[in-house]
Amino acid sequence: MFGYNDNRIDAIETPEHVAGQLLAAAKYIPAEQIQAAPDCGLVPLSIDITRAKLRAVVEGAQLARERLGQHAPIFNSSKLYFPRPAVRGADR
Repeated sequence: MFGYNDNRIDAIETPEHVAGQLLAAAKYIPAEQIQAAPDCGLVPLSIDITRAKLRAVVEGAQLARERLGQHAPIFNSSKLYFPRPAVRGADR
């Protein structure tokens, strides 16, 4: 697993940044063995920031695969489903 983001800040990484990080790792590790993942948990961030960061990794991983000439399913991140967590006491 290769961490791609900074969970200490709200800034959203671009797909190009994520792809660059993954491609840099691919110089040392076979690309088939790399799995993009957050550096750490995304819990400290708002749900909207978290979704945007995860969307960037999906798009960045696709860019990296394309640049490596690998064929993989194309993910449409606008269709990704991230359920909103239940809020305790919201029904009261």
